[in-house]
Parts: sequence; C-alpha cells; structure tokens
Amino acid sequence: MHLRRADFAGSWYPGEERECRKSIEIFETDFEPCPLPEKDILGGIVPHAGWVFSGAIACNVIKCLGADKSCDTCLIFGKHLHPSSPQYIMA
Repeated sequence: MHLRRADFAGSWYPGEERECRKSIEIFETDFEPCPLPEKDILGGIVPHAGWVFSGAIACNVIKCLGADKSCDTCLIFGKHLHPSSPQYIMA
C-alpha cells in the first residue's frame, strides 16, 4: 500500500498524533446522537475544510454512520487546492 506524506499536517489538521487524538476526543465529546431512520444508512458526505472548521461535523457524521454496525468499505474522494490538482480515490 502506498502511503502519502502528510503535506498539510500542522495546518489543516494537527501535526502530531497525540494532538490528532485529542482533537478527535473533543469532537466525540461534543457528539450529538442522530435519530436513526428506519432504513439502513448507506453513506454520508462530510465537509473537508480543515479540522478547525469542519472536523466536528465530519466526526459526527462518521459516528452516526457507524452507530449500530461496522463499516464494510470506506471510500474517500477528494480534489484539493486548485482545478488542475489530480483527483484521488482511496478505499
């Protein structure tokens, strides 16, 4: 598996593992349980504007998706920075 260097560590999200864990713990503390629909939830769309701006809502959506079962597949699609940036799909 190819691991990409964390180019934005320390800017869009914390630069150290312990800081990342602390931020996620805070997001989870502020978690607002979602009312689960009668049908299965198949996926969610989360914003990607850096942890300071969108980390809490992204964490909330992810927790709601996994509230009652484990995830079979996680697909991340992102286009970053400028129109000619390459598109990435990670699964």
